[in-house]
Amino acid sequence: MLLTVCRRDTRKGIPYLLEAYRILRQKHYRFREMIVGPGQPAGPVNDLMPLFSRAYCFVLPSLEEGSGSIAILEAMKAGIPVIATTVDGIPEDVENGVSGLLVPPADSQALADAIGKLLKNPVLARRIGKNARLQFQKKYSEDRVRRALIRFLTSFDTAR
Repeated sequence: MLLTVCRRDTRKGIPYLLEAYRILRQKHYRFREMIVGPGQPAGPVNDLMPLFSRAYCFVLPSLEEGSGSIAILEAMKAGIPVIATTVDGIPEDVENGVSGLLVPPADSQALADAIGKLLKNPVLARRIGKNARLQFQKKYSEDRVRRALIRFLTSFDTAR
C-alpha cells in the first residue's frame, strides 16, 4: 500500500499525487493507495501504526510544509521508505537516495517516477526504509532529545 497521511489542504499537493497514480496505472503498475487524515477520503485515523505496518512506502507531495512533517518522521520511525517533495524542512529530515526519495514540488511525473522506482525495486525500498529508521533513531533517539532539551533548558540558567 502507498500511504499518505495529511489534512485536506491545497498545500499538501494531493492533485499531483492523484495524477502520479494515474500515470503509474497507465504504465500498468499495480498498487493500492490510501490517503488518510482530516477531510481526506479515508478520514482521520487515531492510530497510524497499523497503517504504517502495512504500508510499502509513504508519499507526501507537499507544496509547502512550514518546517517539516511529523507524518514523515513517523513513517521513518516505522522503517518505511519516504517519497516527498523538496520543500521547506523536508530535506533536513529525508536524505535523498538514502532514507527516501525527494522530488520537486508540483511535478506529478517526477512523483510517479520515484514511486515507480520503489515499486520496481523492493530491495531498494527495503534498504531505504531501513536507512530511514536508522536515521530517525540517530537523530531523534530519546537520549539525544533528552540531551538537547537539557542543553536548551540550561542555556536559560547561564543567560541570567
